[in-house]
Amino acid sequence: MPIILDNDAADDLIGLIDLISNPKVNLLGVTIVGTGEVDGLTGAQNVADVCQFLGKPAMPIAYGNNKPCDINALPFPDDVRQSVNHFLQGKGIPKNQTPNITDSAVLLIKKLLIQSQRKVTIIATGPLTNVAEFIIQYPTLKEKIEKIVIMGGAIDVKGNVQALHPNSKEEHVELNFAADPAAVDLVFKSQVPILLVPLDLTNQVPITKEFYQALARQKQPGLILIHQLYADLLKSCRDENEFFENFCLWDPLAVRVAIEPQLVVTEKVALSVDAQTGRIDREKLQSKTGSIDAAMHLHHKEKFLMSYLETLKKQLMDHQVKISQRTVIQNQQFIDPPQASLESSLQFK
Repeated sequence: MPIILDNDAADDLIGLIDLISNPKVNLLGVTIVGTGEVDGLTGAQNVADVCQFLGKPAMPIAYGNNKPCDINALPFPDDVRQSVNHFLQGKGIPKNQTPNITDSAVLLIKKLLIQSQRKVTIIATGPLTNVAEFIIQYPTLKEKIEKIVIMGGAIDVKGNVQALHPNSKEEHVELNFAADPAAVDLVFKSQVPILLVPLDLTNQVPITKEFYQALARQKQPGLILIHQLYADLLKSCRDENEFFENFCLWDPLAVRVAIEPQLVVTEKVALSVDAQTGRIDREKLQSKTGSIDAAMHLHHKEKFLMSYLETLKKQLMDHQVKISQRTVIQNQQFIDPPQASLESSLQFK
């Protein structure tokens, strides 16, 4: 499954770990949306560091514009962005000294789509600025997109924008959509197939104490990193009750649904977008044209977190074995050719 991850390098990094270690996935590249929770270049370096940590040091990465498609946007607060900028500090992740980073997310998406022999799924777990700008600039390449899986929006539940913007009156708006409402409107109208993972779904998977404590017991390096990321988020709260009452499996769940859509029950919905605020509302579904598949219910939601942990654990262990085997083969190839050449020359004498 060829995939491009468009993200803002917050809990999206957990989804990145899932994608790199998943044998079903061919992660073509990663783009950072500059209107999200992280500064573009900093987020790109953080992603490059995680990719190197997982044996993919040359992963193509690019960051995008830090300005939304329209002035009507509610940016993530500066203190949030600064916190996410430093997400990897103190976690023992070596810096990728030669990252494969460029400064145009749109051009990287274009390049990867053209190079791919198959249609590509784009997973967008931050604001939709990069995706919208790509569609504006290269509309003929839309046919190369299998679908766009979007983490964002709130359909039949309250939004979360007031969690970071307490003075906002928009109680039904989700943060990613608020950060670039015009981009949401454009992507929804693009006629590219969309699988929406809204708060309606992610609210069904709150981070539990059982899951957090199970993560803390893990010895696998990738899982240790995930625990460290959640530990930082817990420290940012007043107490652990605030954390466990408010934090859900947001971006990682969207990634998992993109890989395993059978995990959810989807509903075909017609949605209107308020391009000023990012609020989405149901409309009468008159036809399938222009409709969106929304993931509304998760199968076995009570057991999902622990099952997810076991899946990640197995993936990462298998991935680690593959990386080790690849290193051995590369070392042998470096050492063996002169001997092979000598043997060949002797055969001719």
